[in-house]
Amino acid sequence: MVIAVSYIHPLTSYRHAQQEVRDRQAAITALERDNTELTKKLMDAGKSDYVIREARRLGLVRDGEHLFIVKGVGTSKERAVP
Repeated sequence: MVIAVSYIHPLTSYRHAQQEVRDRQAAITALERDNTELTKKLMDAGKSDYVIREARRLGLVRDGEHLFIVKGVGTSKERAVP
């Protein structure tokens, strides 16, 4: 009986360590995915079409263009047809 009780602590420690490894592996996977996305963004950052797209998203216009702001239209989610 004493021998069986002496195995409880190492077994629970082992199970806890296994869970910790799984948690860390999941975190590594998420970080690798984020790293891949950021690397792609970094590679795209030097391309002129990316710079133009981001400038448009920020509301910037080229010389000679006019910016029109349309109010009261709502977001695309609000306009979605079921």
